[in-house]
Amino acid sequence: MSQAIVSIELPSRYAKQLASHLGHKIQVTEIENGWRFEIDGALGTVITSGYSELTMTAHGQSSELEERMQFVLQKHLIKFTGDLDPQINWK
Repeated sequence: MSQAIVSIELPSRYAKQLASHLGHKIQVTEIENGWRFEIDGALGTVITSGYSELTMTAHGQSSELEERMQFVLQKHLIKFTGDLDPQINWK
């Protein structure tokens, strides 16, 4: 499992935007403080805490699937945040 903690203003806004957008393409479920994303053998979550932190996790049945989930979440978050240029470091 990998995790990225992103400092960003209005994290719940971006988490909801990710869920709404990706919900048309993959299975998305609302969970406590965030959203859960499922893509063929990979699971991701986007959890908000407070007013400035968003935590993304990715887990896959293989490293390739985990990296795919990371890519999907990161790509769309960057797209939606525009000029905010959030720093996303997966660990």
